[in-house]
Amino acid sequence: MAGPCPSLIQENGAAPAAWSAITAILVDCMKGEGYRYEAWSPINQRVMTLVCFGFMDNTDLILNNDDPIITSEDLIDEAQLELSMWEGLISATGEALAQKELLVLGGSGPRRQICL
Repeated sequence: MAGPCPSLIQENGAAPAAWSAITAILVDCMKGEGYRYEAWSPINQRVMTLVCFGFMDNTDLILNNDDPIITSEDLIDEAQLELSMWEGLISATGEALAQKELLVLGGSGPRRQICL
């Protein structure tokens, strides 16, 4: 009797390539929902679009808002929405984010936590 199918864990040789393919789709979903940072590249004269930085199974999301009157509270609320979107996309793959709370420091106001 054969054992269970191996999942995409670190010991699986196909995990990096498979996770790259899955992550590319998730990043496109995030970009489609408006979670991205765009900047003009003076070298190649094009707009660069960044959604996140990823290394193996770790991903750092980018939050950008160039509205000069946005408050720290509003920015934290935006970060919560972005994290919830990312968590939902990860859950759709059958995986899950580590259940941690992220502490956000900003401005002179009270500290807030962003939760999964």
